[in-house]
Amino acid sequence: MVCSVLTLLVFLQISSALNVGGTISVDTTWTLPNSPYVLTSPVIVAQGVTLTVQAGVAVRLESFNIFVEGSMTLAGSSSSRSSIATGLAVCGDGVRAQSEGCDDDNLSNFDGCSSLCAVELGWNCTGGSLSTRDTCLAICGDNRRVGPEQCDSVSTGCLSNCTCDNTIGYYNAFSTVCTTRCGDGLRVGNEGCDDGNVISGDGCAGSCFVESGWTCSGGSSRTRDTCTSACGDGIRTGVEECDATVLPSVSCSIDCRCNRTAGFSPAPGNTPTCQALCGDGRRFSTEQCDDGNLVSGDGCNFNCFVETGWTCTGGNTTNRDTCRTTCGDSMRAGLEECDGVPQAIATTGCFTNCTCDRGGGWTAQSSFNRFCAPVCGDRKIVGSEVCDDGNVRGGDGCSSTCQVEFGWSCIADQVNGGSSCRTVCGDGIRAGAEECDVRNDAVNCLSNCTCNRNNGYGPSFSFSTVCSALCGDGKRVGSENCDDGNTISGDGCSSGCFVESGYICTGGSSTSRDTCRTTCGDGVRAGAEGCDDGNFQNGDGCSSTCTVEVGRSWRFF
Repeated sequence: MVCSVLTLLVFLQISSALNVGGTISVDTTWTLPNSPYVLTSPVIVAQGVTLTVQAGVAVRLESFNIFVEGSMTLAGSSSSRSSIATGLAVCGDGVRAQSEGCDDDNLSNFDGCSSLCAVELGWNCTGGSLSTRDTCLAICGDNRRVGPEQCDSVSTGCLSNCTCDNTIGYYNAFSTVCTTRCGDGLRVGNEGCDDGNVISGDGCAGSCFVESGWTCSGGSSRTRDTCTSACGDGIRTGVEECDATVLPSVSCSIDCRCNRTAGFSPAPGNTPTCQALCGDGRRFSTEQCDDGNLVSGDGCNFNCFVETGWTCTGGNTTNRDTCRTTCGDSMRAGLEECDGVPQAIATTGCFTNCTCDRGGGWTAQSSFNRFCAPVCGDRKIVGSEVCDDGNVRGGDGCSSTCQVEFGWSCIADQVNGGSSCRTVCGDGIRAGAEECDVRNDAVNCLSNCTCNRNNGYGPSFSFSTVCSALCGDGKRVGSENCDDGNTISGDGCSSGCFVESGYICTGGSSTSRDTCRTTCGDGVRAGAEGCDDGNFQNGDGCSSTCTVEVGRSWRFF
């Protein structure tokens, strides 16, 4: 928290004075109509609060001060400036008088002459008088950096005019001393190197220190560094393929290159040791195998490790390995169709040579599943198959996965092999060609699971197990309202065996068909009726027999 104590010139007006004092806790403006303002106690402008003094306003401090913890604005030009009275001088009017240390014609701080008209540290103000303002200049060499100075100290890179010498790699760092700039290609100050960039991994790190495994030289205040990897320090860097403290070795040469002639190549990453050269057909100590290629899936993979399910033999420092699958290890590999338990051929279909018993109804599976799979539809029942009727169609008793379907029974087909399937009548499940399948119902659903048409019943739609009335057979049964022996609508009995409007159907039973006729006088014109006006009166256009009466012109609605 910074407090400013304002003590400026005397103002002699004493009439209409407004007494003020204490803490100002909200933004406040002292206006000209209320001028002058006379302090009767110290005034404190609270933090975060602004006191604005309008142009021409006079303020008499008397023996007190204004403490500014927030901010204070004195409005007006040089001709109508606000004045704060102490009986001495007007600070900021461009005239240095009485007790003022300086007056640069403003109330700004940090320009050499403060808002209290005192010379600020690090500055020298001259030229001020009763008729002229002060000119303030920063004092170069006093170890205080102010104003336009880039530095102010006796240090490398700080010139006599308090600017930083960019030509030798020093720059403005917003302190009394200049700083170096890493990556400018000039090695100065505490930089261990400077190669002209801020990229790490090239010997000189992004913060200009020499990285492990490198040597940087040639850098100065005029030239950049050149960095090279240090072969022989045991740290692999840059273009090195290997590095050891004792060189050369069997695998790593004097210039940090792997000895390919001896079968070695660079290891991944920054590993300092060489590795055996995989794929050259020579097996060295670090390799499990080397079959002369980098192809996986042939027993020896691209890293020269033996793959699961394989055995590789014959490889040494002069000869390549030969790899073959290991049949019987329960790992299907290479050209193996299976790899199971040899003594369980009957249940697994896998021969001791790791091929599937195709003649016995088995086949190889995809995705390197080590078990053989039964072939559904070949009339051979093996493995998980419960039936096999020689096809993979569902709905015939044996499903597409060779499982017995609901409502069916499958038995061995002694003639054709595999299975022969038939529906199970009486199990309550309608399947295949069954018209119905209802337990304990021998009246409408016969024992052979057909509907009793003699009783007027036929199969229901979908796969309902019960029979339904057979509409159009001339037998009125079940839910039928009528049955006139056909499924033609418009004759009194509809195609669904319901009595149509305007008709009456009679005589139908489980042994006889219905006879339907129109009902004259019911108000519904149907069949052969010429009209039907809802009564049996003659002379109204529609006779008692529902014919249009002649001799007059009638219109029926």
